[in-house]
Amino acid sequence: MSAEADLRDARLLEQRAERLRSRKAGSQEEDGAWAAEFELGGERYALPLERLRACLPLKGLAPVPLAKRGVVGITRWEGRVVAVFSLSSLLGLKGWRRDPSVLLLISKGDATVGLDCEEIPRSLQLPFQSLSGSSGDGAVQALSVPVPGQEQPRLLHWIDPDRLFKAGPSA
Repeated sequence: MSAEADLRDARLLEQRAERLRSRKAGSQEEDGAWAAEFELGGERYALPLERLRACLPLKGLAPVPLAKRGVVGITRWEGRVVAVFSLSSLLGLKGWRRDPSVLLLISKGDATVGLDCEEIPRSLQLPFQSLSGSSGDGAVQALSVPVPGQEQPRLLHWIDPDRLFKAGPSA
């Protein structure tokens, strides 16, 4: 009985291995960069997923009197004080489509900074060819991202967090 069970288990494992091999051989997935995608003022934006540390409700911020334009306030996260900025202001947008309700915490060097956002981002894998074919030289670059099953690609705005904070709020 034990030998029969061992043989059955071996067959089952071989079948599973064959299924995994066939999936791997059949999939021609292109490598790409993972991004956090979200809507902002009616447009689609994304930033590198590895820079995203957390998504929290946008509440309990302490205002900063006489702060520069674009500073929403400060909050505490994991025992640290985090400055929270208006993403709309940093990008030079005129307004929101709806009130921001999400706080994105992203890494900026050794520090963490917050950005207000309209929605919780979704993870998305962008083909490297989309990133290399971007247009724009500032903090935001326009990408043409292919959509499976659709003839036309869609427009996505790629945010470079390092350039975003170097540029500061737009006038």
